[in-house]
Amino acid sequence: MEDFLNSFFILILDSINDQHNFGSIIRTAEFFGVDAIIIAKDRSVSVNDTTVKTSSGAIFNMPIIKETNLSNVVRKLKENNFFIISTSPDGSDKPEELPQLKKKVLIIGNEERGIRKKLMENSDFNIKLEKYGKTSSLNAAVSAAIFIYELKKRG
Repeated sequence: MEDFLNSFFILILDSINDQHNFGSIIRTAEFFGVDAIIIAKDRSVSVNDTTVKTSSGAIFNMPIIKETNLSNVVRKLKENNFFIISTSPDGSDKPEELPQLKKKVLIIGNEERGIRKKLMENSDFNIKLEKYGKTSSLNAAVSAAIFIYELKKRG
């Protein structure tokens, strides 16, 4: 992870379990120029044939960093001037209202449980998507794509 402390946009995936979501998120992150993806060693999917196929090869251009403790990672990134942005249906911030952030970390949570409380507590912002229909939520890959796009637009 030390190599990425001078990056500008890092994505943390907190306990993503679905291989298809993981591959799609990698593809989107690479497309929009995210510098690296950090996942937990123990609480996350691993790279396999499904991930490679779903990422359409983007995985070969995207650094995937496995860390033991994501809370420690978040603390270290904050110490290196990153703003931590968590995502939640109950978020209080809208992506389009965030200030321009030079160094940012976007956290996408587990498909069912979302982001763990400890990570959420260490976030500087908690963003949500505006819901217009009756569907209660989007899957992790779709949400990640929208959030990554919105944050890239902000610079």
